[in-house]
Amino acid sequence: MVWIHGGAFCVGSGHSDECGPDYLITKGVIIVTLNYRLGVFGFLRVDEPSVGIPGNAGMKDMVMGLRWVKENISKFGGDPNNITIFGVSAGGCAVHFLTLSPLAKGLFNQAIVQSGSALSFWSLIPPDVKPLHELAKALGIQNQDEKAIVHEIEKLSAEELLQPQLQMFAFGGPMMFAPTIEKPSKEPAFLLDHPINIIKSGKFNQVPTIFGYTSREGMLLALPGSKFIKDYEDFVPFNLGFTKGSSKSKEIGVKIGQYFYGGKEPSTENIDIAFTIYTDTCFLNGIYEAIKESIKVSPENIYLYRFSLEGRITFVKSMLRLTLPGVCHGDDVPYMLRLAAVPLQINPNSLEGIAIERYTTLLTNFAKYGNPNPKQESDLINVEWKPVQRDQFNFLEFGENLTVGVNPDWRRIKFWEEALKL
Repeated sequence: MVWIHGGAFCVGSGHSDECGPDYLITKGVIIVTLNYRLGVFGFLRVDEPSVGIPGNAGMKDMVMGLRWVKENISKFGGDPNNITIFGVSAGGCAVHFLTLSPLAKGLFNQAIVQSGSALSFWSLIPPDVKPLHELAKALGIQNQDEKAIVHEIEKLSAEELLQPQLQMFAFGGPMMFAPTIEKPSKEPAFLLDHPINIIKSGKFNQVPTIFGYTSREGMLLALPGSKFIKDYEDFVPFNLGFTKGSSKSKEIGVKIGQYFYGGKEPSTENIDIAFTIYTDTCFLNGIYEAIKESIKVSPENIYLYRFSLEGRITFVKSMLRLTLPGVCHGDDVPYMLRLAAVPLQINPNSLEGIAIERYTTLLTNFAKYGNPNPKQESDLINVEWKPVQRDQFNFLEFGENLTVGVNPDWRRIKFWEEALKL
């Protein structure tokens, strides 16, 4: 199982001090983590082809890492023909992108995409965004010629290049350093078309896949520096291309206000509504669209789960000091990996201990067999997790107990499908 860490493609590490494999390795699997170039070093895109910086360097690092695993994992007791890639947040997006890239063909056999997808609006640099020019502006470089900008940037130290990244990051806005659609060139490209077009074409690495999300991903909105929404139009995803104030943007904004707020103004008193909206627009909508289009063209099983267990183990929610109900973005990770930031001693018979045992069993079953269900009857996993069907989204609810159902959060999904219909 190859873990690809998250961190908005700008921060994070695959080091075991940050995310330890302790829980997973008790299940008879080998865990490999890898690092990849981040931020400006891994995801800068320069549109001028002669410069030779087409983007996706960080994604190509992942491909190189997977090639190494494929070639060498047998020396560590692993099976090169049974490799599962998994990741959360930007790591989940990266996993999904790897399933769409020709460079990664044949390098893995299963994929676990958690809390993100290649269709999350923040996972792809929009074609009309000019990251190099934004970087130049942040660095105080006045020249508009891309070759000249690169020449100036090459004079700077790594530390000087890193400094502007934070001010260039805007929650809910376009990512400046993320995967991108490359222009055709002599070099093999990681991605040459929009992810939705690749999925619809069926020309991707079709493997059994798990998609998952937490019940209240959008609590991430409470991150320090995140702007507070005061206008319904601010909820309209930027990647639709509508200018704020345009008739279409206003129309969608009104629909959002009526459906979620009942016409009331957004405020700190009803911030939980904003969390729900961001759960949908930043995470859930992309996951649903990816599944919906994939099952039309691929015979491989796709499984879906929603993580709703609110135990003592939290990371992001504790950091943000949130007391509202729901599981925040990233707060399922401590049930899968040992986090240095969550130093609790877990009683194996506690709610959290049982949840860790269940979660890791389901994920490693999938990694071993392409099916998360146990091969024999089990008191621990006492439900059958069915794959998604074209006419209904079967899913597993991971709460204090395991339950199964169909079409989670369906009313909201249908609202967004109608509201965003062009």
